[in-house]
Amino acid sequence: MIGAVQMLEAQSHNTTFVWNDMLSQIDLHVTTDDALLPGKPYYFKFNVTNPVNKQPEQPITVESSSFQFSIAAQPVDHDMTTIPISDRSFAGEAAALLVLEPQFLVQNIGQSTPYPNALNKITVTLVANIPLGSEKDIARHSNITIVGLVGSETHDTTSLVISQTSPSNRILSQNGTWVQDEGRLVLSIINNSKWNVDDAAIIFAFEITNPGKCMSSPAINVSAQAAATECAGDIPSTPMVKDSTSVPFDQCRACGVAAGHCEACRGCDERCDQQDAHPLKVHAPAFVIKEIGQSTTWPGAENTISVTIALNIDLTSAAAIFISGF
Repeated sequence: MIGAVQMLEAQSHNTTFVWNDMLSQIDLHVTTDDALLPGKPYYFKFNVTNPVNKQPEQPITVESSSFQFSIAAQPVDHDMTTIPISDRSFAGEAAALLVLEPQFLVQNIGQSTPYPNALNKITVTLVANIPLGSEKDIARHSNITIVGLVGSETHDTTSLVISQTSPSNRILSQNGTWVQDEGRLVLSIINNSKWNVDDAAIIFAFEITNPGKCMSSPAINVSAQAAATECAGDIPSTPMVKDSTSVPFDQCRACGVAAGHCEACRGCDERCDQQDAHPLKVHAPAFVIKEIGQSTTWPGAENTISVTIALNIDLTSAAAIFISGF
């Protein structure tokens, strides 16, 4: 292979190199016009295609030879400080030919409400380190699978509505397949679409119904089967990162307590104002507000009792409220 190398010095210019396939090396020939001066750093770059399999950084060496002298092969120092892709990689990943396994770099999940029996909006943010694509052939679709959302009241369906907010162009199927017992959602990349690793994060949401009882958030995993790309493969199942920073309400309005445990939720063994955005963390049915007052303390006087209540669950016409202790 013959290619161009961009030399970066006072003034950038291009020179040529030859790829030595037998030795897996580049041969860079220095001409009289491009002489490298002692003590002055020179930088050059060229493109290669990473292998599809995981591997550590490679033991790369540099050497030089000419008619006058030779420099024996010496190990090259890998860049262990640069972050090659902002917000999507870490220090150490600029080491040459370090290749990670297929994985999600971001796999966040959160919920809109911890109310029992409420319609709950689950929001997912994903960033993969491999492309995800699909073709017309239904056998070549990249699929994303979320599993572990157990306890929901939403029954099995093949038409769970998927609302996509990122990227700006639609890449996800309009509907996903939901299996209640496993808490499993499967959705796919739509025909003739592709998500590339430098595209905006995949952000989507769907709605399921919370159970009508106190429940801690279950363990939730995400995986993907990549297809119709140059690096098709599987992203193995990995735990999702639950939203521990968002607060669905100003305080724990699911039970009206700002700290400690409320009586209805003691079984959760969690403070009521913590982790309310963890998916399928659900509070027990409770009165959010339960206040009472009166109009007079005078003996024998007609007294108006005022009661204010609010609940964290819907009450139907078949329900009854009892106030006792008078």
